[in-house]
Amino acid sequence: TSRRQRQMCIRDRYIGSWVANNQSDITSQFPSASSVTSVMSIDFADNEQKTDGVVNISNVYDINETTASADSVYNIQLKATASISGIWTPDVDDSDDLLLTFDNSSLKIDIDRDGMTVVQDNGNAPSAACLDSIVNTAVTRWSRELTRAFREELSRYSVINDIEAKNEGKMLEFEIQSPETEVYFRRVEP
Repeated sequence: TSRRQRQMCIRDRYIGSWVANNQSDITSQFPSASSVTSVMSIDFADNEQKTDGVVNISNVYDINETTASADSVYNIQLKATASISGIWTPDVDDSDDLLLTFDNSSLKIDIDRDGMTVVQDNGNAPSAACLDSIVNTAVTRWSRELTRAFREELSRYSVINDIEAKNEGKMLEFEIQSPETEVYFRRVEP
C-alpha cells in the first residue's frame, strides 16, 4: 500500500467523536478551589478531499470552592464548559501523527449560572443581593481561570503523536507533549 493509502486508513479510524476515558483531577491548578475535575471531548471531521479537517475540543469542568465574604463563608459548586475549534493536518514526516492548529477567536467559556449552588457554611442560603454578588464574582473569576487553564492544556495538544484506534475502533490512544503523556478516549456512539 502507498503512504497516502496508509494515511487515509489511519485517518478513517479516528474520524468521529471521542470522550476521555477518565475524569482528570486538576485541583492543583486552582489554589482557590477545594476541587476541580475535567473531562475532555474531541471531535475529528475530515474535509471533502479527506486530507485534513476540523477538530473541536471541549472540557467540562466540575468546580467546588469555599469563599468568604465580610459576613460569612460560602460553599460554591458550578459547572463550566470550555471549547475551541481548529484544523487538524497529518504530519508529513509521520503518518500516525497529527498537527492541530486552533482558532483562538473560537474559544468559549460557558459557565452554568442557573446550575450554580451557593450555600453558607451554616447551611442557609444567602440573601438575593448577596447571591447575585457571589455568582457574578465567581463567573468573572472562573471565566478568567478556565481560559488560562484551557489554553495551557491546548498547547499540549498542538502535536498528537502515535494516534491509534484500538478495540475495533472503539478506543483512541495517542501521546501529547509537555510532559509526554499517553491519553485514552472512547468513541461516542452516534
